[in-house]
Amino acid sequence: MAKLNNYVAYLAGITRVPPNEITEIVRALKAQSDHFKDGDFDPTAEFRARSGPGGGVDVTPFHVAFLLIALMVNANRRDTAVMSWRGYTLKFGKRRAVRPGEEPTILTCPITGETMFGVALTKCIASLDEYPVKLVRLAVREDHGARGDWAEIIFEDGTKTRFGRDESRGFERVGEIDGQTIQVASQMANAN
Repeated sequence: MAKLNNYVAYLAGITRVPPNEITEIVRALKAQSDHFKDGDFDPTAEFRARSGPGGGVDVTPFHVAFLLIALMVNANRRDTAVMSWRGYTLKFGKRRAVRPGEEPTILTCPITGETMFGVALTKCIASLDEYPVKLVRLAVREDHGARGDWAEIIFEDGTKTRFGRDESRGFERVGEIDGQTIQVASQMANAN
C-alpha cells in the first residue's frame, strides 16, 4: 500500500501544486485536526504514522478525498484544517425546520447514498467504476463563516449532486478538480 509521504509527490505531479505546498497542507492537517473528533471518528488517527519497518500512513480513499478538498479550499495554513473539515462535512440538499413531535428527514445523495460531501467523495474515489466523476467543485467562504459554503459532484452522465449549508451570496472563489485528475489521484490509493 502507498504511503502518504510518497503520495504527496504523486499528487503534486498530477495537480501541478508544488510538493512543498502539499507537504505543508498535510502538516497542518496533522497538527490541527485533533479538535474534529466525533464519537468513534478520530481524524488525527487518520494522519498518525506508525513507526518502524512498513510504518508511515497508508493512503486510503479518505486521504485522497481529504487532500483534494484541502487543495480546493486553498486556505492559509492556520485555517487549513478548519476550512477543509467545513468542506468535508457539507450536508446534502436543503434542510427544513422540524416541528415539535416530527422526525427529522435525513437527506442523502441519490447517487452515493451519503449525507456528507466528504464521505460521498471518498466513496466515489473508492469505486470510480461505480461512481464515475466528471467534475468536483467546492466553495468554502472565509468571510462569512459557514454561510454560502457549497460543493457539488458532477457525474459522467451529467447528474449533479449539491451539498451545502446555504445558497452562496456575493464573491466566492470556487475550487475545481476534474474527473481525470480524481481518477489518477485515486489509482494509488486503490492499488493493493
